[in-house]
Amino acid sequence: MGLLGFLVILLPVFYTAPLGAASFANQASIRELTEDQWLELQSGTRTYTVDPYGYVSYWYFKDTGDLVAWEMDGSVRVLEQLDTQQFEQMNLSYLRNDHALLLWDAGIGRVFHYDLTTREMRQLDESHNFRSYFHHGDYVIEDDYTIFAFGGFGEFTFKDQLLYFNATNKEWLDIPYYGDRPDEQYYGDLVLDTKTQDFYYIQFYDLNVKMYRVDQNNWRWDFLGDFNIDDFPSHGGFVSGMRRYNPDLKLIYLYGTYFYDISTNEIRDYGIGNGDLPQVANFMMGAYNEETKNWSMVVQSKNKELSLDFIRYRLFDSYGTPRAYDIILPESAALINQRAMGVMVIALVSFSFLLAFLTQKRKASTRKRQDDALNFDVNEDRVVVRIADRRVVFSDALDLRFWSFVLELKGRNLQTCELKEFDTQVLPPLSNESQYSVKRNKLIRHINGKLGLMFIELKKSELDRRYKRLVFHFGEVLVE
Repeated sequence: MGLLGFLVILLPVFYTAPLGAASFANQASIRELTEDQWLELQSGTRTYTVDPYGYVSYWYFKDTGDLVAWEMDGSVRVLEQLDTQQFEQMNLSYLRNDHALLLWDAGIGRVFHYDLTTREMRQLDESHNFRSYFHHGDYVIEDDYTIFAFGGFGEFTFKDQLLYFNATNKEWLDIPYYGDRPDEQYYGDLVLDTKTQDFYYIQFYDLNVKMYRVDQNNWRWDFLGDFNIDDFPSHGGFVSGMRRYNPDLKLIYLYGTYFYDISTNEIRDYGIGNGDLPQVANFMMGAYNEETKNWSMVVQSKNKELSLDFIRYRLFDSYGTPRAYDIILPESAALINQRAMGVMVIALVSFSFLLAFLTQKRKASTRKRQDDALNFDVNEDRVVVRIADRRVVFSDALDLRFWSFVLELKGRNLQTCELKEFDTQVLPPLSNESQYSVKRNKLIRHINGKLGLMFIELKKSELDRRYKRLVFHFGEVLVE
């Protein structure tokens, strides 16, 4: 059964209150912005989307009403100055088929179509501004101006509703769904796998990402995993209507240098060095062009203070070689079938407790056998680490600082340390906490990967999950 056919048989919940005006004429002339004017405008509250085919990003600033086109060649044009009371806060998405923008109320409600060629604005819906679903996740299908929206916040309430709009019904419908319901208090975004027609929901919270898959045939949600990435997203404004999906590699772009691999249920953290993009300080958001294999990326620039750049980027170099990346595995996965009942649930829980007991017993035995298995010598130009019958050599300057710090901790009979102490003693001076977090995590993965075991790990406090410390396994080596 097709999507529309299935929706027809749903018992819809309509949100109605017709708006009088159906079209809006725009007579103001297009004006160019200087670099300083564009920089000043960026300080306001904004929403943006990206056209990866024409290499243009479109921005709406709710404080001034400016609808802006920023092209990759650096030119910035104010297309319209909209009425800030009528267009108070809007989401937007680029429509390639129409060469147009789809705009809708950030809190869900009115939907507008802006033709970029004729500069005509017309209203598609017969609803009103609900103001109840701000920061909802969304996905737009161009054929009939379909908008799927999930979650959001409004009227002092977090939402976990799945809503649907298209230009045929002209209203927003509530789609019943079941399965693993996400925690509604965290924001996220919807992405469509164009091959399987499954939706994926990316949910950001604290320093983690949760992934869900949504089956359009029955609207069942399945939890795929909880990934700790220790690097909170910095979008610099709410992002909507993005083409996050790469169908060739089956990757979903998250933010920064992180991509979710649908095939393996892993997150890839791409290593982008100064030799690749020396002007980039931080990636914000990108959209994929499946024809050129390029990502059109909005980034923070190192060249100009507080300035943004708009660049093209590929996940392979000029020779076609894939770029290097680290793999982040989920901390947990959806293992419980929601339809399991009675004896099956009891048996599964009992088996889990038994398995946990046996696993802990095996780990304790392993730790005891490997007590004092890890030894190391620190010299001026290298560190030699002995693990049982293996020798691992470290010679990088950062590695030497790391092992010197480890020796100091061991001399004080300490196995843990504060993140701040570690950053100050080991890492080079950096400009902000986000950069320290990224550098620290890469060093941890590097050390553990080279040793082939879990020597250092980041652990959350049992009393306060927001509080973290570094733990070093000296004699008690946890072998992966």
